[in-house]
Amino acid sequence: MKLSLVLNSAGVCLATIGSGIAWYFLGQIDFSDREAFLRGESALHVRNATPAAIRKLRWNIWLSRSGVVLIFIGGCLQVIGNFVDS
Repeated sequence: MKLSLVLNSAGVCLATIGSGIAWYFLGQIDFSDREAFLRGESALHVRNATPAAIRKLRWNIWLSRSGVVLIFIGGCLQVIGNFVDS
C-alpha cells in the first residue's frame, strides 16, 4: 500500500474524529438561558458554580481543544501525504 494513501486516509480519519469531538463538547458549553436568548433578552448566567461543575467545564473545554488538535494533525497528514512519493 502506498504511504501517501495511508497518510491521507489517516488524516481524514483523524480530522473526522476531531471534528466530531470538538462539535459535541463545544455544544455542551452553555452559559445562556436559551428561552431568554430566543426572546432577545440575552444575559450571561453562571449556574451551579460548584467544584464539580467547574471540573466538568474544564474537561469539556480540554476535550474540545483536543478535537481541534486532531483536526489540525489530520490536515497536516493529508498535506504531507500529497508530497510523499512512494
